[in-house]
Amino acid sequence: MWGCSLSLSLCSRLRKRRSTVLDAISYMLYKHEPEQMTEEEMHAELCYAEVLLQMAALSFVEDESMIGFIKAGLKMRTSYLTFKECETLLDKGKDNDAHNHFVGGVNMGIGSFNLMLSLFPARILRLLEFVGFSGNREVGLSHLRHGAATNSLRSILSAFTLLMFNIYITVILGTGECNLAEAEALLKPYTLKFPKVRQLTHSAAND
Repeated sequence: MWGCSLSLSLCSRLRKRRSTVLDAISYMLYKHEPEQMTEEEMHAELCYAEVLLQMAALSFVEDESMIGFIKAGLKMRTSYLTFKECETLLDKGKDNDAHNHFVGGVNMGIGSFNLMLSLFPARILRLLEFVGFSGNREVGLSHLRHGAATNSLRSILSAFTLLMFNIYITVILGTGECNLAEAEALLKPYTLKFPKVRQLTHSAAND
């Protein structure tokens, strides 16, 4: 948690500053047109959302009280809204490697949120949608597939999330049949890039 706090502090210093406290609150509560941000500010915004999500997950584990649950929920909501803000900036950056990493991160974040929330029962999902979340499975899978296809820093995270969903979550929760064809397609570029890992996997399976 200490490392996350330091990361959050760094991201906060690099994010685009609001002129006043009221402007910051207004920006969080109401929809605005996408802002003009530098490339550094865009990446700081994305990293801020990712760190907040990590802190929310750790808070759920560390503090099981009701207050801790509420704090973690607020962090998760802020993280989700920040990811949504980053989504509005996808067409604002330059076509270069740095922006490609930004696009991959946004796809991973939006996709993971939608896929994760879509697994909740319908009653809980309606409540979550009421407080600002969305849980559309097809949207989530689409974002994750796009993120996995890009050659970005977070593409492997998108691929791993899809793998977990296709070969584990669908079976455990009984939400559908596992998609082995997609799982193999996701693994193929990594087995070609790291052939020794493939050999170890086959050896472990044979043992």
